[in-house]
Amino acid sequence: MIRYRRSRARLDFRIQHYAGRGGAVCDAFSEPLIVGLNLLSDLNAHGTLVSSIVASNSRFFAGVTTRTTLFGVKVCTVFDTCSTAAILNGIVYAVNHGADVINMSLGGGFPKNAAPGFVSVINRVFNYANRNWRLSVVAAGNAAMDLDHNCNFYDAVCNSPHAVCVSATGPTAAPTPVGPFPNPDAFASYSNFGRSAISVAAPGGTLTTVDGETTANAFVTGPCSQTALDWHQPPPPSPGAPLPPPVIDGPLCPRQLGLFLLSGIGTSFSSPHVAGVAASVIASSGRGRPSQVRATLQQSSDDLGARGTDPFYGKGRVNAARAVGAIP
Repeated sequence: MIRYRRSRARLDFRIQHYAGRGGAVCDAFSEPLIVGLNLLSDLNAHGTLVSSIVASNSRFFAGVTTRTTLFGVKVCTVFDTCSTAAILNGIVYAVNHGADVINMSLGGGFPKNAAPGFVSVINRVFNYANRNWRLSVVAAGNAAMDLDHNCNFYDAVCNSPHAVCVSATGPTAAPTPVGPFPNPDAFASYSNFGRSAISVAAPGGTLTTVDGETTANAFVTGPCSQTALDWHQPPPPSPGAPLPPPVIDGPLCPRQLGLFLLSGIGTSFSSPHVAGVAASVIASSGRGRPSQVRATLQQSSDDLGARGTDPFYGKGRVNAARAVGAIP
């Protein structure tokens, strides 16, 4: 069994103070693929923040779209782990229930020689989605890994066939929560990269410092699930001993100014930006083959870094307005 994790930085930095087609957010809430999980509650907060980037009502935070229908497929636990079986079944569930775009803000991998034949199992599921005209958008991961030179390691979502793999961008500085934000298209240092893997890039936030102190000024901010729980992992009782069970500490998000707010950084938040643009492309142009939507995303992106396909930005940072034909 391969254990996956949501592709984000743990949200320890917290702010103090949905005419499109359907899309699935593999992680969020609603239909569970893990026995015993509540049908509706997002106990982790990650799925709610990710889905709000794809689409929102724009009353407090503007998602990429406003009329895209979302449905959640819960494949992860409150403790940030996501089983292989849940993820693969989640993709099949999303395909069978009509999702045009499947966003996967999670990641994991394994040595190929340790699991002979397993790559073909993963590939069959992604090929199934592609045959049924479902576009898979995935997070590149936050390990600063060169996916062109990862030898025997297989990134189980980014290296999967037909997946649109998204790296992260973020400003190089942010002295205050409202800016200024110099060079917002800078490549995020934590993001995985590789010419063979990255399709496009999108905002994922970044760590910045002010007077030597790390701040959340350049984080991606959005709504937090009111049922989200904070937790910690106690250390082993002795060297070599197994880890004890995680401990739930209480509500994750304190109520501030009448809202539940949360901030974080990671390719988890880059991926839904692209999923939202993909939903807009399908809404404006009609459903097409995933390869057509992928080509639109890449051809309309802003070419950054080295000209053409770049190991950090792929074909470039996604451009929503150009993708739907609003600007040339």
